[in-house]
Amino acid sequence: MEIDQTIALLQREYRGREEKEERQRERDLYDPKKNVTYTLEQLIAGIKSGEQYIYLLKLLFETRAVLDGQWELPFILDFFDVENYDKENLLLVSNLQNVSLAAMSIPVEIILLPIEGWISRSIKALKKFNLRIKVVKTQTVNQMDYFCYELPTSEGPVYNVQFRIIKNEQMCVGNFCCKLDDKEGMGLLMEAMAYVMEEMNR
Repeated sequence: MEIDQTIALLQREYRGREEKEERQRERDLYDPKKNVTYTLEQLIAGIKSGEQYIYLLKLLFETRAVLDGQWELPFILDFFDVENYDKENLLLVSNLQNVSLAAMSIPVEIILLPIEGWISRSIKALKKFNLRIKVVKTQTVNQMDYFCYELPTSEGPVYNVQFRIIKNEQMCVGNFCCKLDDKEGMGLLMEAMAYVMEEMNR
């Protein structure tokens, strides 16, 4: 009798698990994150055109001068709920979308480290705060270097695009950040924004 009850319980648990998996498969059919993919080139073109969808989110862009007017940025309209500017620093945050952009402009007064040295120094600086990153991409585009990395935080893992751009003996250093599970959409868009920013500031 006890064996029959155990078998019945196991069968019910198995059926419940199967039903749950089937419901998840049905949800995945309509989940744009599972069905829509982007390329870097598509997103660069969308930003330049002034309009780009990220899944169901429509984003409108304009060119905006920041950091004392020295730098041009592809700015997302009606997106950020925190916008702090001054001559040397910029902070943009969308709490709703869990996206941030921080940047600063500094004079180039020393010989710059090559990209590998810059990344290594950045990793060491983060290690001082017990933050260990996983670098997933490095790239040099004309006067811009950038690298993409994943970082665990108390709020969950995040994805970052850290860049530096040289223009007129000034350097703009910045970091775009979003949730790691938005890497293929918002994360790729942030990388495309860095490309467009580099082109705007040549």
